Amino acid sequence: MIRRWAGEQSINDLVIREYDSVQSLSFDLPELHSFDIFFLDIMTPHSHNAGFRLAEKIRSESIRATIIFTTNSAEYMSDAFEIFTYRYLLKPVNAKKLFEALDSLREARSITGRYATVFHVSGQELLVENDQVLYLEVNARLRLITIRKTDGSSLEARITDSFNRLLESLPDEFIQCHRGFVINSNHVEGYSNKAVFLRCGEEKAEIPLGKKFREDFINKLIDYHKGTF
Repeated sequence: MIRRWAGEQSINDLVIREYDSVQSLSFDLPELHSFDIFFLDIMTPHSHNAGFRLAEKIRSESIRATIIFTTNSAEYMSDAFEIFTYRYLLKPVNAKKLFEALDSLREARSITGRYATVFHVSGQELLVENDQVLYLEVNARLRLITIRKTDGSSLEARITDSFNRLLESLPDEFIQCHRGFVINSNHVEGYSNKAVFLRCGEEKAEIPLGKKFREDFINKLIDYHKGTF
């Protein structure tokens, strides 16, 4: 399916490596820093969560590639929130959902060569890599946006358009959970009735979950990690 997608997109430099064990892929990790996407099964004949442990190892090696989980069961979906994954695809993998995920990744990467979002602020375009954004705090009345980053720093600027237009322009991983907050779903560690808990390395945040946003937020979060966008 990936080769078919690449052919339809006229991508001629596609490189695919296949591994039949966690151990063999782990051994080759030092050579895989240039790869864009890892498709990982969650379960193996010897372990029910080997894919999660492998994903953690990939991140510990500072490999910033996109991780997409595939699995036969939806029961591990909540665990996927703990690792910075882009999609959670149930088997048999649907070509339409796979192609949508690949199209989305390619479009985001075409902006800067990295997966980045363009924020139109103060008459200029501000490019921020998606995986560096923990959450957005927005004052719609003042049209003021604060981008909280995963390294603990922040960027502040006035948006030139409306808050609704800003929301419409954001990639799927950014989900509104409160009238003044938009979180990066790849950094969600968990949530309660009143809060969303984010984590990236040592950086943590507890973001309010508004009552009127709760149902839509949870559905979008689940759909995002199932790969239904």
